[in-house]
Amino acid sequence: MLAFNSAIAGIIVNVTCGCQAIYQLTSDGNDKLCSFRGFLLHTAAGLLYQTLCVQALHRLFVVVFATRRYLRSTKVMASITIIQWLLSITFGIPALIVGRIVYQSGSRICQASLTDLTIFLYLAMFIYFCPLTIIVLIYIRIVHFTKQHSFTTNIQHSPADQYRQRRELRFIRRLLIIVGVIFFMSFPYLIFFLRAQFFPHAESLPYAQRVSYVSLSFGFSMWMLLNLLFTDQKIKTHSFSSYCLILKSTMTTINIYCYVVFIILSITVQINSQICKKTSQYGECSTNSACGCFHMMDADDVGVCGFLWPTCSRLLRCNSSDNSCLQPNTICVHHPQCDDYPVCYPVTMIDQKMCPPMKNKINRKWKQNAITVAGGNGEGQELNQLKNHRIVEWKYNTKEGQIMAGGNGYGNRIDQLHAPTYVIVDQQNHSIIITDQGNKRVIQWLNLKQQILIDNIDCGGLAMDKYGFLYVSDYMKNEVRRWKMGEYNNKGIVVAGGNGYGNQLNQLYDPASIFVDEDQSVYISDTGNYRAMKWRKDANEGTVVAGGNGGGGNLNQLSKSSGVIVDDLGQIYVADWGNNRVMRWCEGKEEGEIVVGGNGQGSESNELYGPAGLSFDDEGNLYVADQSNHRIQKFEIIL
Repeated sequence: MLAFNSAIAGIIVNVTCGCQAIYQLTSDGNDKLCSFRGFLLHTAAGLLYQTLCVQALHRLFVVVFATRRYLRSTKVMASITIIQWLLSITFGIPALIVGRIVYQSGSRICQASLTDLTIFLYLAMFIYFCPLTIIVLIYIRIVHFTKQHSFTTNIQHSPADQYRQRRELRFIRRLLIIVGVIFFMSFPYLIFFLRAQFFPHAESLPYAQRVSYVSLSFGFSMWMLLNLLFTDQKIKTHSFSSYCLILKSTMTTINIYCYVVFIILSITVQINSQICKKTSQYGECSTNSACGCFHMMDADDVGVCGFLWPTCSRLLRCNSSDNSCLQPNTICVHHPQCDDYPVCYPVTMIDQKMCPPMKNKINRKWKQNAITVAGGNGEGQELNQLKNHRIVEWKYNTKEGQIMAGGNGYGNRIDQLHAPTYVIVDQQNHSIIITDQGNKRVIQWLNLKQQILIDNIDCGGLAMDKYGFLYVSDYMKNEVRRWKMGEYNNKGIVVAGGNGYGNQLNQLYDPASIFVDEDQSVYISDTGNYRAMKWRKDANEGTVVAGGNGGGGNLNQLSKSSGVIVDDLGQIYVADWGNNRVMRWCEGKEEGEIVVGGNGQGSESNELYGPAGLSFDDEGNLYVADQSNHRIQKFEIIL
């Protein structure tokens, strides 16, 4: 029974790891089922180690307590097995329900964070540390006991018991081989897991988890094969154990097949490619997040969308004289992660079947009559109203919100807010960070505990990039500064403006909302200059990407621009506060277009009154903070 239990647990963890590897071939992992997959992975790991622990416990009863045969009876073992399964499955459910298993950009998967004490105890004590420690202690006890008694006979240990003891020594030697194989094959997963835990804001490695899951899954396949090879002939003839071995060998065959398919998908010959324009190196160009844009030689801001998997050692440099490739079916591209010089990239990696083109979102439209998803009941202090010096969370399809921060009247106490303007959620610890404008500070709220991150700053906008750097606009100093997460005791680094107020390209005037893209370029709503600016990383001046033609209501003008966001194609959306509309601008264009609003000031479903903040959800629906109407409007995308 224990052999069957171990086989089932091995199959579960093997399927989980294998599916994770194959799933991540075509997906980044940050979706609605991300947390559930993380829960399955942790549960599968706990299940495996718990079953091995129970198996070790049974061996202890067989060898050391051979005279107490009731301890290794079928009923006792069945009871322990049932309890172990129930604990393994249910122990992680609270972490899933309360949202402790979250997406981590450093590893591009959902997993529990070791920085959370509760989760640390769950992972370290229940899944890994305790079971493995118990297993080690049990086998040390078995080895010590067997050395003392395996070659002596006494009244308590019959020849059959001595035979079992000698067999256990042989089993432990084989166990060391198996453990060594698993550890060696699982080492990449351990490295990337710890990197993501202790360096959560480091730049992500797109294929780290894919490689680690393949190695982890393949390691467990080797474990199953070794179990099959190390099983004694007498045991193999036993019908129940034979059934377990069939399960193991079948799962091994399936897993190796999936592993081969995974590798084949990485090297399949393809020929139909797509061009990516105005996309950064390795920028998003496909619905497959494992693909990126490779800039081509002798072409300005143009590249090909290709699969990012091929090993660097397989890529040869282009001919230095004319940037040509001698190898057939290759194209010369920039690939700085592999080589400072252009390399010959196989055309088999740039097919649209492998890297499907993104849907044409340039001309996407939204319904002009919005749905009110928060507020809309005038200003007041009730939970279904807004404008109360507080941060309120409105869950989907609810009629009132829940206070998450503030709500104690306006003031400068640590538990009070005064005219908060922007709020973001830190995905690493689920804290909320707020620009408390009236109190000239940036404050963090975590589980009703407050901490002032930045003080004495005339904060306007707030943003965080994918590496965890915090950006704050200062409307009095007319600049945007950047802080590294956790290091707020300095003045930060100026990334935009800082040259006094004015309308030159190196100046800002009353900056408000900010947005940071994947390349750490900063987009700023330059309110006083009636424009939106883009400052590339480490640039000395910005470029005008919207407005810049004075205040007004024409399509090439803005009137007190407020919120600004950028979509995945680099199109800029600006909340045109004074004109009660939301504008879309393509970089380099002389004028924008109205996407919602623009029907005059009002409170109807197709009207806005002082639009401020903007946001998209995963489906592309547009949300607008309709400030003077004290409501949040949802404009549904037209598919």
